[in-house]
Amino acid sequence: MSPNSKVLVGRRAACVGLAFTCLLSSAVTAFAQDTTMPATERWQPKDGIYASPGKDFEADCDEIHYIEIELAEKSVSGNEWSCKVTSRTDTAADAIRLDMTCYDYNLTQSLYPKDPNAGERKLKEVILLKRLENGAISIRKTVNNKFKYSSWRADYCPERVQRTRLESIAEAKLKAAQEEMMRNPWRPKVGVYAAPGANFGERCLSGGEAIVDLGEKSISIGTEKCSVVQIRDELGTAETFVECGTPKRPEMIIFRKLDDATATILVQKTKNRNFSDAGEQLSYCGAAAQATYAQKKGKK
Repeated sequence: MSPNSKVLVGRRAACVGLAFTCLLSSAVTAFAQDTTMPATERWQPKDGIYASPGKDFEADCDEIHYIEIELAEKSVSGNEWSCKVTSRTDTAADAIRLDMTCYDYNLTQSLYPKDPNAGERKLKEVILLKRLENGAISIRKTVNNKFKYSSWRADYCPERVQRTRLESIAEAKLKAAQEEMMRNPWRPKVGVYAAPGANFGERCLSGGEAIVDLGEKSISIGTEKCSVVQIRDELGTAETFVECGTPKRPEMIIFRKLDDATATILVQKTKNRNFSDAGEQLSYCGAAAQATYAQKKGKK
């Protein structure tokens, strides 16, 4: 990569719901490594955007940048190339080597000009990073797995630029999660639920506090039975518009995902079309209770 190459700011990512704030902390995770150095001595550059120092440094940070490092996501990217880090080696107390699998549109187009899918080819590359003063780093990267250029200096862009980057990542991840939700919306598991706590198993075998079967458009909470008219999906939430009782009256029941492992949900139901409480936490009952429900359902 030429020191004068510049990167169009384009990649956006982000997170979902309550995880949005958490994402902005950009926690750093460890990579598989080939090193005998003590973990306390390991160094790695801060995640974020870097640009070459000089009179255009701040403008480059705002509009374009030479390299973006996201070791938390095992990602390094540059001018029309992006790489996934496959392994890390600590070569010194202040230097690391990253082995990567990369997509490099311009390079593969020149290497394979007759291949219409050249841009989809993967390349194995290496990048060497070394700590300099004041958060700057020295960078040297292979091109087609060969070191063709000498190392160059990149300075860490101002914090306002890094904040904008994290916000962009969060927005994009949220958008991706919303798109995934529309393709595969969350639904509470079909079956019997009871409030966690004392005698949970016994209450489950006695029919539980709720039976949810959105496939059959049926919800029972206590002694009240409701038929589902419409479902509106949100992230981790299923809002159901129902008709309950005799004569039938319109109500709303909201299911919120709390814990996938135990299939625990929060159930909130209107009374006379108004929400009067914060809802009730219910957990999915065991196999015996679910089998009993399935048998009753099969006999209908």
